[in-house]
Amino acid sequence: MPEPHPMRGKRNRRKGRGRRGRRNESQAEAETPTASPVTSGSLDSQNSPNPADPQAVVGLDEKSLAKLKKAELVAMCEQHNLAKTGTKPILVERLLNHRLETQSGEPEIIVPPLPDLDTIIATLDGLAGTVLEQRTPTRVAHRRADKVRTRSVLEVTDSSAEIIDDEIFVEVTLRCESGTYVKETIHGDGGRTNPSVAGLLSADCEVVWLDVADIHAD
Repeated sequence: MPEPHPMRGKRNRRKGRGRRGRRNESQAEAETPTASPVTSGSLDSQNSPNPADPQAVVGLDEKSLAKLKKAELVAMCEQHNLAKTGTKPILVERLLNHRLETQSGEPEIIVPPLPDLDTIIATLDGLAGTVLEQRTPTRVAHRRADKVRTRSVLEVTDSSAEIIDDEIFVEVTLRCESGTYVKETIHGDGGRTNPSVAGLLSADCEVVWLDVADIHAD
């Protein structure tokens, strides 16, 4: 179990108050482009791809490639550093496979900015009175029935947040209904608990340490 992170000093720190839950048309026509008719078995010269264009194959489907001459297919294969031997159907298949490989590259990962401290505090305090829908957590799914349970957050107190080494650390006291999965209330368990602090903030949250402060008989 990781050591607790001390909430050092008051710099960059926000504290919450806590909350108790309650139970013009002609011009457009002139600008509209008109398409030239294409006779059967031939390609419109304006739409015919330029084999020297490295991106030519990207916008073409199998039917469009099949209408090209073999010499054009060979030129496109050469442009993309592909083998240029074989029959016309083989060349078409080779170019299609190359297009799929090109389009299946890893997408750029965009990391959203972290929420500000005031937003975090307001989100935590807003949990008071919230009814949670909690599907059996993945950490205990091997030994407990897979079902959705409803539990309530009764009270939120002592919420605070501060920035330490470019990370945001939060401390909060929750009074919850018996049987509430508290860790999952924070990190969301991949959407199995809803709502969760992670879901409300659209940010990844991790529980560093958890203490059971009291057990209420009421």
